[in-house]
Amino acid sequence: MGTYTIDSGDTLYSVSRKYSISFGDLMKLNPQITDAGNINVGQVVNVPGNGGSQPAPQRTTAAAAAPATAPASGQSNSSPWLDVAIQEMETGVMEIEGDVDNPRIVEYHQSTSGHASDDETPWCSAFANWCMQQVGITGSGSAASISWRTWGQKVGPIPGSIVCFNGHVGFLHSIRADGKLMILGGNQSNQVKITPYDKNKALTYRWPA
Repeated sequence: MGTYTIDSGDTLYSVSRKYSISFGDLMKLNPQITDAGNINVGQVVNVPGNGGSQPAPQRTTAAAAAPATAPASGQSNSSPWLDVAIQEMETGVMEIEGDVDNPRIVEYHQSTSGHASDDETPWCSAFANWCMQQVGITGSGSAASISWRTWGQKVGPIPGSIVCFNGHVGFLHSIRADGKLMILGGNQSNQVKITPYDKNKALTYRWPA
C-alpha cells in the first residue's frame, strides 16, 4: 500500500481516478476517513501501491476528474456517489423514534438550503445532495425532490442516475428481472435502503452535467 498527500483542488473522487481505483475501494483503504467530503490539503491518504509512499501520478485536468459526459444506456459508467449511498445504507442509517433525532440525517439536511435540524422533515433530496457533495459534485441544493427534475442532464435508466418520482428522488441501483427499478434512497421507510419502484412512475433520469 502506498500513500498520497492531498493537494489543492483534490477530492477523494479525483484521487481514485489518479490511481485507477473505484471510489468505494479507495474508501475501504481509508477507514479512518469518516467524512469523504471533508479532506484537507496536506492530509495523507492510503492508495494502491507496492508499499511505501508513492509519487503522485501526473495530475489530470478538471474535466478528466469529473463525470462530465453521461454514458449511454447499457455502457459502463462511474458513479462514486452511488458508492457513498451504498456505504450509508450498510451503516444502517434510519430515523430515531421520539424526540431524539439521528445526527447523520441532520447532517444530510445541511447539504441543502433548508438546513432542517430534525429527522422527521422529508430527507430524500437532502440525502441525494449529501452523497453528491461527498464526491465534490454540486447537487440541486434544495430539500425539495422536484428540484432534481431539471438538474444536470437527462439520461436513460443508467445505474447511478438520479431518478425522479412524484414526491421522491433516489439513485438507480439496478433493474430487477421483472423490470422494477431498484432505488437506493433516503427516507424510504424512514431509512436509507433499496426499494423497488414501478418503472412507469419514473419521471426522469438525471446525471451530472
